[in-house]
Amino acid sequence: MALIGAAAALGQTYEWRRAGEPAFRAGGTGLCAYDNLRHRMVALVADQTWVGDGAAWHLRASLPAGALQQPGMAFDRARGVTVLFGGAGTGGYRNATWTFDGATWSQVAAPLAPAGRWFSPLAYDVVRQRIVLSGGETQAALRNDTWEFDGSTWLQRFPVHSPSSYGRHGLVYDERRAVTVLFGGLTASAASVVGDTWEWDGVDWTQRFPAQSPPPRRNHGMAYDARRGRTVVNGGYAGASQSPVTDTWEYDGTNWVRTGLAGPAPPMVLTQQLAADPDRGGIVCLEGSGGQMRTWTFDGAQWRITLPAQTAGMRERHAMAHDPARGEMLLFGNWYLYGYPNYVATTWVQRGGIWAEAPGPSPPFLEQPALAADPAGGGVLLFGGSGPTSGLNGQTWHWTGTGWQLRAVAGPPPRLATAMASDTGRGRIVLFGGDNGAGGWLADTWEWHGSGWQQRLPAAAPPPREGHAMTFDPGRNRTVLFGGGDLLQLPTLGDHWEWDGAAWTQVNVALPPPRTSHSLVFDTSTQRVLLLGGQYLIASAMGVPRNDLWEWDGTVWTQRPMPQPAPTARRQTIAAHDARLGRTLLFGGEVDVDAWLLGPVSAAAVTSYGTGCPGAFGEPELVLRGQPFAGNPWFQARLSALLPGGLGLLALGIVPGNLPLLGGCTALLAPVQWLGGVADPQGALDVGLPIPNAASLRGIDVYAQAVSVDPAGAFAHALAFSSGRRVHID
Repeated sequence: MALIGAAAALGQTYEWRRAGEPAFRAGGTGLCAYDNLRHRMVALVADQTWVGDGAAWHLRASLPAGALQQPGMAFDRARGVTVLFGGAGTGGYRNATWTFDGATWSQVAAPLAPAGRWFSPLAYDVVRQRIVLSGGETQAALRNDTWEFDGSTWLQRFPVHSPSSYGRHGLVYDERRAVTVLFGGLTASAASVVGDTWEWDGVDWTQRFPAQSPPPRRNHGMAYDARRGRTVVNGGYAGASQSPVTDTWEYDGTNWVRTGLAGPAPPMVLTQQLAADPDRGGIVCLEGSGGQMRTWTFDGAQWRITLPAQTAGMRERHAMAHDPARGEMLLFGNWYLYGYPNYVATTWVQRGGIWAEAPGPSPPFLEQPALAADPAGGGVLLFGGSGPTSGLNGQTWHWTGTGWQLRAVAGPPPRLATAMASDTGRGRIVLFGGDNGAGGWLADTWEWHGSGWQQRLPAAAPPPREGHAMTFDPGRNRTVLFGGGDLLQLPTLGDHWEWDGAAWTQVNVALPPPRTSHSLVFDTSTQRVLLLGGQYLIASAMGVPRNDLWEWDGTVWTQRPMPQPAPTARRQTIAAHDARLGRTLLFGGEVDVDAWLLGPVSAAAVTSYGTGCPGAFGEPELVLRGQPFAGNPWFQARLSALLPGGLGLLALGIVPGNLPLLGGCTALLAPVQWLGGVADPQGALDVGLPIPNAASLRGIDVYAQAVSVDPAGAFAHALAFSSGRRVHID
């Protein structure tokens, strides 16, 4: 979707642009390997390639092969590349070999390769400088073959002995003892799991019989911690069915010992992928669920979350509203995974393009609640929804900015799929209709006045409905209602009504096509009501998404053309307007995990230039977070890959530079201001860069470069530099 808005009289062109940082693509747990040359974790999620510096994840490249499920991946230290083999994708099981040099993927034209397969873990033999592949699942059956890759050629090995379990197992290289260790997996018949331990010395496989072993499992995570000389196993499934286990074990070459009992472990999501970070210490697990990714680290005693999720994840049937007093967008509610309900009760806020999960008490798990800013009492009000076990919700909750408070007031009967709008002219929240949970639609009107609900009984009202949308037009002092319907019932509605605080009036003009699960917002930059997306129902009761945008000026509805790029069509279009930025935020819907901003065309952008030089943890990373719009108080810089506990500096200037320095470093600007602080234990530092709402700032460029004070720095054994960033403010 995109918009050319405000009609020709205003002459403004509108656009959609991505809102916030890139999000991990939905679809399972990331595959991990550690790049020892660049001091970065490499993660492959679907076809996205991310690198992690211990403090942040950075999207680097797309895999040309497309999204792959469960390939094998390991880092080749001798050649300085991450090696990927196999996986399942479009067309079946793959047998291609790819390498990643930290920036791009390249396919290896190996003259011979193992048969296509998935769940085929790889390990790198440091002494023999070979990638080892063991078993996996092919189209025909589980395999028990052994292969080695020398960087250009695959060679099949024919040992005298081989494990019998060769599917969904774990495989790592034990550097201290110079053997590849295999544990667990499916049996040859795929009917049961085993807890066998085997070792490969480059010639033959030998089964070990430790006095104690982890219970049998499959789909577990496995990594080698070189600092402590231990092979670590975590999680997995206890049988051929989905019976997850969450224990952690360590193997020293003689015996397995259960550890990690001090706290919770990462939850199971299909398959856990572990990798050791030898520079920062610990075993890293990337946990994916519903488009969210959290990074866990194991220090030998306990697991802890070292990097929380960056976005609210995959959601539909959620609710979102703008809190004008705090200048933040509030999101609450359910997310769905491919039609199977997975309810969450987390609250997220977005401030100027930066997402954060909100702490504090929360309403219960809810599907299709309603949110609206409270013009009388401040904050945001939540009402309605449906829980997985509690049924319909009739509670009223108030967001204070730090948490939710349950308001013990009488109010509308319980319902879901209702709509609310903030009448700022009269200091009211208006609620209409919804689903009573018994197959009936409602047609009652209620108002919240800051401390309680009052039912209004107008002489006429819109017909009963659910899935409709409402917004307040402050220029005309009207609450606008459009459409509605049910996901499984006909008809889909396409009528237009307005509430003036005393009566409902039907508007009889040429209307947009009928729809449900759409959004209405009042655009402060055009002074128009905008209708976004939604879906309509056909005779088979299947929802068909609409990908259009309409504008109501108080007299006529006008459809607006849609340039690209744009959000995909989605059946749940959840949007709210940010009056401070003058833009509308759309987030999620159906199984989408993306966020988009709709507003005036802007040249605001952040671009990279030049190159950096390394310190102890590779080149420092510099990410400018948020949208560089004038009036965005939340814009900030995140410096990462710094020396933990060391000094980080941010240089700012208005002129780019290219001054060569010692050690291959370059000063990429002429500094006029320095900002800084002490990096946290993960080597990260956030620096606030609020942008005033001043016309004089629009159209200017600001240049930035991060500097890490680091005894291992390339510049005079003192400093390391990031590449540069050009920030164009608009």
